[in-house]
Amino acid sequence: MQVRARLSKPMVAVLAASMLLFAGLFAGFGAQKAFAHDQLIAGDPPSGNAIAKAPEKITLTFSGEIRQVSGGEANQIIVQDRDGNELTYGDVTVKGTKVSRAMQPLPEGTYDVKWSALSSDGHRIQGDGNYSFTVTEGASKKDIEAWEKSQGGNSDDGEAGSGKGSEDGQGSKGSDAAAANTEDSASAQAKAVTPESTADTTTIMWIVGAAFLVLVVIGLILQVTLKKTGMHRH
Repeated sequence: MQVRARLSKPMVAVLAASMLLFAGLFAGFGAQKAFAHDQLIAGDPPSGNAIAKAPEKITLTFSGEIRQVSGGEANQIIVQDRDGNELTYGDVTVKGTKVSRAMQPLPEGTYDVKWSALSSDGHRIQGDGNYSFTVTEGASKKDIEAWEKSQGGNSDDGEAGSGKGSEDGQGSKGSDAAAANTEDSASAQAKAVTPESTADTTTIMWIVGAAFLVLVVIGLILQVTLKKTGMHRH
């Protein structure tokens, strides 16, 4: 005699609850992916704007406090002209939600901004490459020369000094020191930053584990229910 099992109302309720649980787990995972990291909410100069003259520094404001790594370059801002020349200099300053860096006087032109920061949740965030602004008037040649003088010489003197340093063997020593500092920075940064892929993998493992547990419980309930149904049929 063939036995046809029918799901009882409690079983239907269990299955419905299980489906809701799965939906909640994956919705929660999607929400974590979307909202866990801090976001860039403002910039000075603002992205996409045209300004007469650029400020002395560029400042980025984020939705949460930006973390710092001692001895590393966890946070970075680079302003470049369309020829790829960098116009930012010095260290990056982090104060709460604001990250800033000094800029040299900018002549008339359009400039691109590249940035990366260490989010408050430990993940690295970075620009999408669409941050740019235009300077309509810009700094005069006199202003630029005065700035170069305050920095210890113009760019031509700097290049000449660099060449001489290379001939004397000092350039090589400087390169070795820079490489060592870069390695130390990368090491410090790697210890402090939580890789996003690792965090995502951990979350997925929890979801899979919870889903497996739910399936086991549903299987046991179905098995017991089917046995009881078969006994009642006989």
